[in-house]
Amino acid sequence: MCGSIDDVADRRWFELFYDLVFVAALVNGCHLFQHEPTILLGAWLGATLVVMLVLWILTAVHANLYRTDNWLRRTLVLIQMFSVAIAILAIGRSTESLSDKIGFLALGIAFLSIALMYAASDRAHYRGEARLVTWSSGLAGVILIAGAPFAHPGAWIAGPVFAVGAVVGCLPVYWTLLGRLVDKRLDVERFSERLGELLVIVLGESFVEVVIRLDGFASIPNFPVLATSFLITFATWFCYFTFINPRQLPRTAGPLRLWFSAYFLLIFGLMAVATRAGLLVVEPWRETLTTLPWIWTVIPFVYITVALAALYRISRRYPLLHR
Repeated sequence: MCGSIDDVADRRWFELFYDLVFVAALVNGCHLFQHEPTILLGAWLGATLVVMLVLWILTAVHANLYRTDNWLRRTLVLIQMFSVAIAILAIGRSTESLSDKIGFLALGIAFLSIALMYAASDRAHYRGEARLVTWSSGLAGVILIAGAPFAHPGAWIAGPVFAVGAVVGCLPVYWTLLGRLVDKRLDVERFSERLGELLVIVLGESFVEVVIRLDGFASIPNFPVLATSFLITFATWFCYFTFINPRQLPRTAGPLRLWFSAYFLLIFGLMAVATRAGLLVVEPWRETLTTLPWIWTVIPFVYITVALAALYRISRRYPLLHR
């Protein structure tokens, strides 16, 4: 088993480490949304975050289904973590050292690491799922790596290459894998814990993103924004862990897909609000009322509200977890 690791606690610490690095990369990617955001930039960033979250789901599902760990898997996960960090730093930038070329290459490597991880764990009980992910992630990785040399600033082909790679890597997972998992031996309680842990890290990182902007200031230039950011963080935590997380995930394919779509929207909304709040908190509050485009802060807040409402509406149909 390539050095099997049987300590459950050890595996969970590694999963937590993975989540921390993953969220740090996602938050950094949202920095693109700080200055002069546009609809096109928002769509580009949103698509990138969806791809990243699909990679997270694939890694979490693998750990949940196979429930074994070894140094080969950990090496592949570490490669994925580093590749995701590089991809989120590079995609959307136009510098000599970090560009779309590097981003496409890194994202392709991340998909290939997922493919190899599932290929190495091709158990008979989950052979169909393993092969689906192996082929879809492997093909997505090849497409992105092959398209990397053509992904330079201003190249029209960059968008289509990214779109094809994302669809090939994500759509089979979203449409087929999630549908199959409802009938499999997925440890629902543990998977709910992973989703909750990821959200807690996102909430913490989001508030830190705002607070760290105040470093070096003798006073708080915009206390209302700081207070509002904290209230949004607390309200999201309270709503999710009081009304949503205690209940089982949907056990039918359609509601499960909708649940994950709302969860993705919640993560994106939280990080977008934090990014915009980090920009506003260092500006005098009177100026922010008249000079800055509040629409780009209000829209992510709407995302959070809609996502929480959808998650609650879907989750309330299912029984409480027995913890």
